[in-house]
Amino acid sequence: MTAPALDAREHAELWRSLIAARMNGHAYDYDDVPKALPNIYALVSVERRFAPSARATSQASRSSWRLSVRGVGRTIAECQWADKRITEAVEQHRALIGGKASTLPRHETSDAPKPDDGRYSSLTHWTYSL
Repeated sequence: MTAPALDAREHAELWRSLIAARMNGHAYDYDDVPKALPNIYALVSVERRFAPSARATSQASRSSWRLSVRGVGRTIAECQWADKRITEAVEQHRALIGGKASTLPRHETSDAPKPDDGRYSSLTHWTYSL
């Protein structure tokens, strides 16, 4: 069996496009944020994660991933709006990377909106396998 796509950039690009479709195009990689920030936006990152030995993930063709998305708004309500759109974009969607479909993303953790450099932000993590 061949190893699944291991470039986190491929994963991040896919999730960013899904989230951007729900956020009026305002989903960015952490190093790609525009100088003129929109009122509401999302920051997306993906990293490979440890997969504990389990029948579903121990095969050589499986890899596990963590999707982290920060919703940002000027107010708590805007941040909550972003969180809702982000969740709608992520949950119930499978990543298709290198011709392989992922498992459905599973919610891992979420933070409530908190003050963040003059705005409010929250961070949500999902995990999935490919």
